[in-house]
Amino acid sequence: MWYSVETLFRCDVQDESNDVLYDKRIFLINVEGNKSEASKKAKKIALSSENAYENFEGGDVSWHLIKVLEVQNLGEEELYDGVEVFSRLMWEGEAQKILNSKTVSQKKNRPK
Repeated sequence: MWYSVETLFRCDVQDESNDVLYDKRIFLINVEGNKSEASKKAKKIALSSENAYENFEGGDVSWHLIKVLEVQNLGEEELYDGVEVFSRLMWEGEAQKILNSKTVSQKKNRPK
């Protein structure tokens, strides 16, 4: 059974205390079992997406999984694990709204 997985990642940059950048990602997984097993696999794959690197200014940048927001059964047959189907960067204020509510309301304009 195929599931879509919605996740939220946070970017931490060495020596920066400005707005924190978040990345909301959706990817697909294939699981023979139930939704509980899909949730376990989703978290494992999401954690494997965490990464770190050095930016152009020499600062350390790291992306960390904050939360698996949703695992949804798709019922599709011809897909493959880990295909990212959606990604959107957001600032901390918007990410906090998502984390603090069970439903996502109308999109807010991002700061420029």
